[in-house]
Amino acid sequence: YPNRYHFLYAVSRALVAGDTTLLKTAHLMLKYLSICQQKDGSFGSRRKVNRRDKLQSSVYALLAMLNFSESGLYV
Repeated sequence: YPNRYHFLYAVSRALVAGDTTLLKTAHLMLKYLSICQQKDGSFGSRRKVNRRDKLQSSVYALLAMLNFSESGLYV
């Protein structure tokens, strides 16, 4: 099930694959991820989406962050 981090993950995968079309937007996405990260390192979804599931949200968000860093982007 997609959540708020699914699109960011998809963009990060495109960057890793060599697509630089969304490079400028990716910087904003990475900043957004750093703002959304909770104190314990996890990420949460909205209540209506997967009942605030931390696991799926954290996996998408952390993989997006890893992919962004692999593409040379850092906060």
